[in-house]
Amino acid sequence: MPTKQKPSESAPARIPVAPQFIEPKDGLMLVYANHVQISQSAFDVKLGFGEILGVEEGKARILKKVSVTITWLEAKILNDLLSRVLTAYESANGPLAPPKLIKLGATPSESPKP
Repeated sequence: MPTKQKPSESAPARIPVAPQFIEPKDGLMLVYANHVQISQSAFDVKLGFGEILGVEEGKARILKKVSVTITWLEAKILNDLLSRVLTAYESANGPLAPPKLIKLGATPSESPKP
């Protein structure tokens, strides 16, 4: 005779395997960013995305575009996903390195060599 499970012994709830994505009626907002600023609290992580417009008087001018706040768990998942994507990209295309910055007002002989 089968035994009945107690409520505390039931299987944990599971997230559906295939999510259903629903887009807003007006469509998705598309944003280009080449600058990310991160801030944090005890509860979540905020990613601020912007676009570097140029440099004036030694200061980068950055147009703030959008801010996304996620939980620490989602930040961990995002970190894992980005690590996998970057590893695959570098395996196919070679290592990525930050660009060498050109000194403002420098003569060609003072700029970094490629």
